[in-house]
Amino acid sequence: MPHARDALFAQVSLLQYLRSSRTPRTVREILTHLHNNTDWGRAQLTDGPPDKGLRNLQNWLKAIRESAEFGQQIEWEEDPADRR
Repeated sequence: MPHARDALFAQVSLLQYLRSSRTPRTVREILTHLHNNTDWGRAQLTDGPPDKGLRNLQNWLKAIRESAEFGQQIEWEEDPADRR
């Protein structure tokens, strides 16, 4: 089970990834990046299916979008494949 500090590091990594990206990324691409580059992501992969952690990531992205501090600095677009 991932520790809270691993999740915090994954959130920081997420922000860095989004800020350095010049093109919009899908949620699946972002989750793959976190799985490959953070302890939190690797723990998600070992504990379950490849999309484990997806709900956490979606909540993090929603918080970023709604944040006055980061929402203006990061561009993204909705992925039509992720709509329900």
